[in-house]
Parts: sequence; C-alpha cells; structure tokens
Amino acid sequence: MLTIYLNHAGCAGDFRDAFDVMRELRPHIAHAEAFIAQAFNQVAQGYRLLMARQGGRDGRVVALVGYRRQVNLLYGHFNYVDDLVSAT
Repeated sequence: MLTIYLNHAGCAGDFRDAFDVMRELRPHIAHAEAFIAQAFNQVAQGYRLLMARQGGRDGRVVALVGYRRQVNLLYGHFNYVDDLVSAT
C-alpha cells in the first residue's frame, strides 16, 4: 500500500528536500541555497509549502504546493497557489 505523508516545510532541511521537485517547475533556480533563501523570504510574507512525501515522514518528496492565504474585497479569504508540481 502506498503511503503519502503531508507536512509543511518548516526548516531549511525541508526546503532542501523539496528542491529537486520544485526545480522541475522552476528550472531557473540553479542552487538549493538560492531556493531556500527565497523560500524563507516568501515565508515572511505568508507563503507556505506543503510537501507530499512517499513512504512516510522521512520519505522522498513527490509533490509540492506552495500557497499563501489572502483576503481581498472580491473573494474575502482565499488561498492563492504560487506553485503546484509533482515529481516525474
């Protein structure tokens, strides 16, 4: 049975684990360190990165969704999806 574990990235190690999958969507980000720095800049602005790991908490990252919770006059509260990608 395939087990998928979902968790939000919360430390540099989580973002490092997510880098190879994110790079499939954002190939212009050449190095994990640049991705980690940018991710933490975005986290300060409300960005969250939800990771799907195959096989449990320490498993391989197979999909990501990067999003932020926003509010505006048109929609009220909503989630804006910045990134949505799965491993090939």
